[in-house]
Amino acid sequence: MALRISWDLLRNQLALAFLFVTLTLLQKEGDKQKHLVLASLTMSLVVLTNQIVAVVSLTIAVALTVHASLKKRNEGNMWLNTSFHTSRFDVHSRPLR
Repeated sequence: MALRISWDLLRNQLALAFLFVTLTLLQKEGDKQKHLVLASLTMSLVVLTNQIVAVVSLTIAVALTVHASLKKRNEGNMWLNTSFHTSRFDVHSRPLR
């Protein structure tokens, strides 16, 4: 029983190490094509190593993809960028009584 628990913990730790390598590769600057290929390879190692960490890594990948697409879509929209700053300025610029 103890051997089974230690083996599962080792697999979990190895999958987390692969996940951190994947996240590091996704955030690096430089040759994006090369980093994406390496990140996909390490993500496949995560999936092969542990199922629970694989679900976490896929959730992070989906969240990063949605964030990047929303950022790219709203990049040219000045109304969205300035409306938050204007409302924040209006709230904080009222005189105190």
